[in-house]
Amino acid sequence: MGWAVPVAADALQTFLGSRRWPRTIDVRRRNAFELAPSILPGSLWHDHRAAVEWGREYRDAPWVVVYCAHGEQLSQAAAAVLRSAGINASFLEGGFSAWHSLNAPTIARAKVANLGPERPSRWVTATQPTVNQLACPWFVRRFIEPKALFHFVAAEHVAAVAQEIGAVAFNVSGSPFPPDPSGTPLEAMVSFFDVSDPALQRLGTIVQAADSGAFELAPQSAGLAALAAGLSGSGLDDRERFESALTLFDALYAWARASEPAQAIPHAKAARALPPA
Repeated sequence: MGWAVPVAADALQTFLGSRRWPRTIDVRRRNAFELAPSILPGSLWHDHRAAVEWGREYRDAPWVVVYCAHGEQLSQAAAAVLRSAGINASFLEGGFSAWHSLNAPTIARAKVANLGPERPSRWVTATQPTVNQLACPWFVRRFIEPKALFHFVAAEHVAAVAQEIGAVAFNVSGSPFPPDPSGTPLEAMVSFFDVSDPALQRLGTIVQAADSGAFELAPQSAGLAALAAGLSGSGLDDRERFESALTLFDALYAWARASEPAQAIPHAKAARALPPA
């Protein structure tokens, strides 16, 4: 048996930008989805009527949240079917409309589609990554695609490797997200995917200052630069450094959100936002 369990939009937002963000599934009708300008962070589209089939892909997911336009029959049907299959699934109360009413960050649907049909998507950048090159994978994993793959190769071969394997290059000239002295690849990604989020803008300023050494632009940037340098010299392998960097930016983003008055997260709200079992 499966009950459709709701999660409120404000409660769901407390998990944004962290490893506890659920797998989000858009179950709006296909024609509505293809006309929609925006989706929730990390979303994939699935037909709610085929939840039994595609639900198998999410058996190991800690938490799945499905949403439709208004949180009515489509998402509730899919959530109930998933829960009956033993998947920890919820539906977004009020649907996309409720999320949008909070002015919560959304992603440009067409820009995600431009990454190509294959999932997980692949991304390539240079070895010995800068703070920016670590922040970009964090942004992609937390906001665009949680299962995205990242490859680090010699700087002079980034563009060629990306072309060979059908990947997206970043922090290299000629890519959609090039190195830019007036900005950062992270800022280029945030702009490309049309994400409006004051906390991400603040994080981008800190990242840019940390990479450039202009610590006076953001006091927190000196600490970020020190932590990134510490990761590089910590003796961890590439995977461990990568995972540690994700946690580092999770914490920095949470700080940036809490530092914005409109984004502060009351302890009581955080407590009731725990994923339903």
